[in-house]
Amino acid sequence: ATVHRSVEIHTRGLDLREAFRPPPGTVRFMDAETAHSVIPPLWERYRRTRSAEVTRTPTWHEFLLRRWSLPDGDASPVHFLRHADGYAAYRVAGRWNEGFPEHELRLLELVAVTPDAHAALWSTLLGVDLVARIVSHCVPDDDPLPYLLPDPRAVRTVALNDGIWVN
Repeated sequence: ATVHRSVEIHTRGLDLREAFRPPPGTVRFMDAETAHSVIPPLWERYRRTRSAEVTRTPTWHEFLLRRWSLPDGDASPVHFLRHADGYAAYRVAGRWNEGFPEHELRLLELVAVTPDAHAALWSTLLGVDLVARIVSHCVPDDDPLPYLLPDPRAVRTVALNDGIWVN
């Protein structure tokens, strides 16, 4: 059994504290084809760092990547970020408020094997242009992100749901 945490982060003017900002160039975009080869081994490394995290079969990875490639309402196709020790997958939904951008970044998954990868991926996500807020249903309950920000309350937990894996 586990907990699924949903969060909302308003990103206006938000960045990691100076001490946690990564050096530039540690995160790059990757295309879907590259993601097919990069994500499975990174997931395997990641799951070994998380108590009770599950193994993903090649079939599950294919299903997940295929599902992410499908359109999702008003959201963009999936974008992938790559770090040597992690990755992130997200979509952006366009929102305009009287001519001003208030886009919503929907984080599908963020996997970081090291604290440096975690900080670098979050720093990149917080810096995506024209995004007013980030929403995610996959942030671990013990994620250190709030403590990397000048205002920990910027990461608002909007839901906690039970999760259970049975074999």
